[in-house]
Amino acid sequence: MMSHSIRIGLTGTLEKTVRKDDTAASVKSGVLEVLGTPVLAAFMEEASCLAVQEVLPSKTTTVGTYLQLEHKAPTPVGMEVQIEAKLVETKDRLLIFELTGKDEKEAIGKGVHHRVIVDEKKFMERVNGKSKR
Repeated sequence: MMSHSIRIGLTGTLEKTVRKDDTAASVKSGVLEVLGTPVLAAFMEEASCLAVQEVLPSKTTTVGTYLQLEHKAPTPVGMEVQIEAKLVETKDRLLIFELTGKDEKEAIGKGVHHRVIVDEKKFMERVNGKSKR
């Protein structure tokens, strides 16, 4: 299922301005009005998706299966963050990304993320089968 267009070095970049809804207080991962770790994780997953979405085979997508994240520094509401996901390894349907994040002042996070290429229809048939039990 691996496409020849999917190659090491593909990158996805995401730029976001931190909103009140993105804070630890809003997502209940803490009480402070700073970028929440779960939101940083979501931004990093989104950047990974962006890295490969244009080169995936037709009727396929990727699903996240693993995320290792170090959230190194706080980012206040109103500040812009830039996230980069770089494809560093492939194994059959498995895609492995190195993740980095920074705000306007400093590095804020890094990590590793795994995504697996799946057939959209087959995947959803499996999911729908679970809900019928």
